[in-house]
Amino acid sequence: MPSAGDPTSGQWFESAALRYYAGWFDSEPDFFTGKGVRVVPSSRLGIPQPGHSTPLGLLCYAGSGWVRVAHARVWAQRMGGLQSKIEKATSANLSGVFEDHFRVPAWRGVKFYLKTSPTVDEPDGAFPLEQEDLGDYRDFFAAVHPRAEIGEWLDDYFYALVGRHDAWAIRDTGILAAVTDAPDLPWMGDLIVEPGINTRPEFRRRGYAARVCGAMIRAAASSGRAPIWSCGAGNTASQALAQRLGFHRFVESYSLPL
Repeated sequence: MPSAGDPTSGQWFESAALRYYAGWFDSEPDFFTGKGVRVVPSSRLGIPQPGHSTPLGLLCYAGSGWVRVAHARVWAQRMGGLQSKIEKATSANLSGVFEDHFRVPAWRGVKFYLKTSPTVDEPDGAFPLEQEDLGDYRDFFAAVHPRAEIGEWLDDYFYALVGRHDAWAIRDTGILAAVTDAPDLPWMGDLIVEPGINTRPEFRRRGYAARVCGAMIRAAASSGRAPIWSCGAGNTASQALAQRLGFHRFVESYSLPL
């Protein structure tokens, strides 16, 4: 996918993000303009994608007065009547439409992007992790994911994050208290980054998440990458953090695995 423009321009961040989001629909950003409902097949769905545990059968973005739906080509016959159901529904009950049509509940999330270059504060104690921090990171990961099996895969994951400068952290009493990460992206990985954040339970509610995410966002923007943000629709804390960091709420999203 081509470059979205000049990363020194404030509008570049919005343009790059919208190109990424439109890629899921095999389209360009103008696909999101105009009211009403559009349903299209997408070659991006129905196949494994980096950063996603399973292929998607359906993806829906619902904006203000518009709804866009992409489906895997093998689901074409399952789309019959869906558009008319969406057109008769309100945005508040789209979940019910998908569950009624497909007989399974859809996952509901929220998508954000930056409209301009980030304006977050200076890092204030946040720093990028280095390869020699692997041992501390393994301890941190075990604390926030106590049921996870830790092995060589985690070392590889950590080194990849460090190599991309996506692992920012803050310490409290010498311990890693909060650390950012970022999933692999299916395309535009050189232009887009999607920050994630984990905080050890004993260090939550101290503002660390905002400080390390802000540092990561600043670093990503300065290196020519546009940050985006995704979270579950019920995760109000993550949504509040996104808005605190300057992200613009784009759409509610709905997805179903293949």
